Amino acid sequence: SDTMILVRLDPDANATTVLSIPRDLQVSFQIPGGGYRSAAKINETYTDGGEVLTAKVITNLLHIPINHIVNINFRGFKEAVDAIGCVYADVDRWYYHSNLGLPASQQYAEINVPPGYQKLCGAQALDYVRYRHTDSDFVRSARQQDFLRQIKSQYGASQFLADPHKLTHEVGKYMQTDASLQSKEELLRLIYLVGYSA
Repeated sequence: SDTMILVRLDPDANATTVLSIPRDLQVSFQIPGGGYRSAAKINETYTDGGEVLTAKVITNLLHIPINHIVNINFRGFKEAVDAIGCVYADVDRWYYHSNLGLPASQQYAEINVPPGYQKLCGAQALDYVRYRHTDSDFVRSARQQDFLRQIKSQYGASQFLADPHKLTHEVGKYMQTDASLQSKEELLRLIYLVGYSA
């Protein structure tokens, strides 16, 4: 529920379409087992019904089918970044926050990422893409999409296709998927689709 990205993969298209869903987007939805939420934040759908309810609400909101759900936790993200040898990113400014001396009401995730082109690994990469306290959801989403573009350009399909297990072995432990991706073969088919898509 921290970051929701809708991805359309088509190996015959010139680009992969990526749409970030702002976590504070207001929606109304039925709660599984009874009840109704109105004017709730979309990330609350995850609390009330997991990724299945989140996907259902997005499907109803945008009038599009969602074929697969891939849910990766924070540790899985860090492990994935480390497994591909980290990612170089052009950090636009100093992302910094320290809780030292602050009252509990003003404390949030600490971060210290200086500006400039640099290699981001594991925890630092996660801090960078998650940062939101002085940014809007739109700025945060643009930063996350740029980070994904950097991964795609630096790691590339050829490296992945040469050894898909290098990444899937690490991330698989920290990932949940829809039922159709529970088989290793179906998951690899989706991963190859990612690799062959522009």
